[in-house]
Amino acid sequence: MAGTKPESADTKKLMSLARSPAGTAGRALAFAELVEAAPRNLTGFLKNIALDKETDIGLRSKAIGAIGERATPAALEVLRSSLKLKHPMLKRRAIERIGKVGAATDLKLLKSLKSDDPATRKTIRSAQVFLSYKHGLGAFRLDAQTSTLPASSAATQLATIRPASSEVAARLFKLVRVPGLKLAAQAPTELICGSHRYALFSVKGLNLQTELTHQQAIPVVVTEENIETGLYEPMYYILTDPVGRGRIRISVIRPSGRLMLSGIGTQKTAAVTFALEAAVDSFHPPTSVVGRVGKDGVPMLQSVLTQTRFDKAQAKRLKRPKLQVQPIGDSS
Repeated sequence: MAGTKPESADTKKLMSLARSPAGTAGRALAFAELVEAAPRNLTGFLKNIALDKETDIGLRSKAIGAIGERATPAALEVLRSSLKLKHPMLKRRAIERIGKVGAATDLKLLKSLKSDDPATRKTIRSAQVFLSYKHGLGAFRLDAQTSTLPASSAATQLATIRPASSEVAARLFKLVRVPGLKLAAQAPTELICGSHRYALFSVKGLNLQTELTHQQAIPVVVTEENIETGLYEPMYYILTDPVGRGRIRISVIRPSGRLMLSGIGTQKTAAVTFALEAAVDSFHPPTSVVGRVGKDGVPMLQSVLTQTRFDKAQAKRLKRPKLQVQPIGDSS
């Protein structure tokens, strides 16, 4: 189990190299190997880096990010302590990580944060949204998307969609890394698009057939294979809001909080059906996704149509992304 492995001579060497000055050959690789090995004192080691004013900002940021890969009490306390750091990049890193792995009570902590920096305020808002959906609190909501870019009727399906076999599923569960969320045991869905390989995992403890019409949730995480490490890491989070009469607003967002796809799900007797399209200001190619959740609770994609480029009419509808000076969305 991660975090319980005894420290070895090799671990000490990795720690020494990982803490070496910026530009030292092998430092980044040593840090990555150390985090993956997860020795028993890793959180304490990373805390020392994160809070050390003499260490370069880049390494301190990586340390906070690595701490945020786990939701242990010790890790969360370090993240909360990191909120007091003055450097805005380090503070934003801690805020973003708390949004992914924090407890429901951390929402109050995030609400208490004040900043004159627009980017920090935007990060706070995004973290609040993640915590609200993760814990089904209904405290913060994403803005409803009113303008989308569906794929044209001439678009062809570029992706291969298939349920993972038991053998593939077993391998994927060993490789997937989704901090802060427990994944359901059911086999994921594979999505292969060119050289990109994705796996859709359901989140544990949610009945996708019935519960999504009653509470906010993050029911599914879309992971992508990292070609350098072989691990499957979050590419998109699926966020859902009940909007009444058996309808569910669905938002597909990046880990940064940027909305990529948007649509509506409808609960029917035999299944929940849904349709998604690319958000106009996401710079995602025009896309149309259709799927369903059957009585077994397993989400299935029926088609994913994506254009390889924008046509002239679609290009005119694109919006230039703007840095939000004020927090977006509504709260209640």
